[in-house]
Amino acid sequence: MQQFFDSFGMMLEGMGQAKYYLLIVPGFMVLSLVFGMIYKKKQGNQAAKFREENPNASSILLQTGGTYVTPHSMTLHSIEGHESIFEVNKKGQFVYWLRPGSHTLEVSYVKSRPGVLHKRVTTTYGPAKLTVQVESGRSYALSFNKDEQFVFTQI
Repeated sequence: MQQFFDSFGMMLEGMGQAKYYLLIVPGFMVLSLVFGMIYKKKQGNQAAKFREENPNASSILLQTGGTYVTPHSMTLHSIEGHESIFEVNKKGQFVYWLRPGSHTLEVSYVKSRPGVLHKRVTTTYGPAKLTVQVESGRSYALSFNKDEQFVFTQI
C-alpha cells in the first residue's frame, strides 16, 4: 500500500498544475454526490413524516420524461404558495403529497426540440395556477396535453 502512495505522489509531482484538476474535480463530484444523497434522504424523511401524520393524504405524480432528442419536464413550484412536500419514487419520478380538499398548485411545463436555425428550441408554459380538488387516499397524475393545457386526473 505504501508503494502505491509513493508512486502516486511521484506522479503528482511530475504533473505540474494539472494535478490540481486531477484532485479538485473528482473531489467536487464526490461532495456533490454526498450532498445529493443527504438531500434526498432528508426529503424522503419529510415525506414519510407527513404521510405518518396524515394517513389519508393523497399523492400527485408529475408526468414528465420525453426522449433525449425531445425532453420535457414539469415543475410544481408551490402548493397554496408554500413549498411542497415530495419524494422521488423508485422510477425517479416526483411524487407530491397533499391533504384532502381544494388546493391551488403553481406549475410550469418546459419542452425542448431540435431547431433549424438554432441548436435547440425551448418553450416554457407557465407558471400557471391550477385549482384542484383532492379526495382522501387517492392517487393523481398531473400532465400536459397536446392542446397545451395542464390536465389533472385520478390514477
